[in-house]
Order: sequence, then structure tokens, then C-alpha cells
Amino acid sequence: MHCAFYNVDTQIDFMEPYGALYVVGSEKIKTTLLKLTQLAKEKNITVVNTCDFHDEDAAEFSNTPDFIHTFPRHCVQGEHGFEYIEETTPELPFVVYKEQEEVSGLELNCRNIILRKNQFDVFNGNYMAKKIVDSLPYNAVVYGVATNYCVDYVVQGLLRLKKKVYVVKDAVKEINGPKEPQTTFSKWKSQGVEILTFQQLCGKILKIGG
Repeated sequence: MHCAFYNVDTQIDFMEPYGALYVVGSEKIKTTLLKLTQLAKEKNITVVNTCDFHDEDAAEFSNTPDFIHTFPRHCVQGEHGFEYIEETTPELPFVVYKEQEEVSGLELNCRNIILRKNQFDVFNGNYMAKKIVDSLPYNAVVYGVATNYCVDYVVQGLLRLKKKVYVVKDAVKEINGPKEPQTTFSKWKSQGVEILTFQQLCGKILKIGG
């Protein structure tokens, strides 16, 4: 199956227990995340890597966050916490952010693309996201954090662009709070999203290992 991978916000501030906005238990998916990173390299699969890239005065920062629209300070540009964890650090990426001019087809041939964003939704937080995703394969494999926040925004954006979406369930982790993760999974299923394990992805979808 010809596909692209979407690695959502696997950044230190979310993935490490000492991170500013740690997604509890997210370190448990690191092994699967590493397998996905290695698989993409082995099979020359394009990976779209989204990442929070905030200014100090980001609109979603609050000292009294509601964990729906506002959150504690995190992923501030230039700080350690906004970097990717070792397991998913993109190799030789092409980085796209709002200050840049139009990107070329040559640049889009990079296997790793980083879409920096200043909003939950990468399709609103990065002006080139739609164009880049439009140019990529119909099949979209999604993983990262958090299930019921930024991963869901990526899934919804891909569905709007008429992509066939697969979510790797042992490579996502939710935030426990006002947005219940099971509601997110139920919504995805009703929208035609296929939820599968890494092994199912390899055997059923990518035809690796059987």
C-alpha cells in the first residue's frame, strides 16, 4: 500500500515525565514509535511530522488552564521541550513554518517534512499544511499524541481532504480530562477511520511479515 505517515507532536514536553505538558503514560508507546520511524526509513515512506512551536505569549497558554482551550506553557520555540523525542526525531527534515515563502516540488520530495504550528490544528496553524498533504498519497497512517486533541485534529483534517485514514492504536496516547478518548475512537470508527495495531499495519496494510 502506497501511504504517508503522520507523526503527531511526539515532543519532549508531551512525551517525557519531566515535560511541561506530559501526557501520562506516553512513554509506553515509545517502542512502537521507534518501529514506525524505522519502518518509514526502510520503506522510504514520507513522514509528515507536526509539532507545537509556540511563542511566549501563545493564545492557548494559561496559568489556570481548562485543558480544552487553554493549557500550561509548553513547546516554546528554542527550548528543549519543543524538540522531538529520540525515537521519532526526523532525519534530514524539510521544515515548514508560516514565515517561509512558497515551497517547491523539489523540497516536497524530502522524506521527512516538519510542519510547525502555533495552534492545535496543524491545518490552521501552518499555512502550507493543506497543500503538502494534498500532494501526498491517499492512504494516511497516523500516530502520536494526544489521541483526543492534536491527533484528532490531524485525523479530521485528513478526512476533509478525502484521505483514507488509519490510526495505529498502540502508538497513540490520550490526555485524561474533559475530552474522553473513547468518544474519540468511537467518532473515528463512525467516520470510516480504521484503527489497527502496528502488527496489523505491517501485515494487513503494508504486507510486511504476513
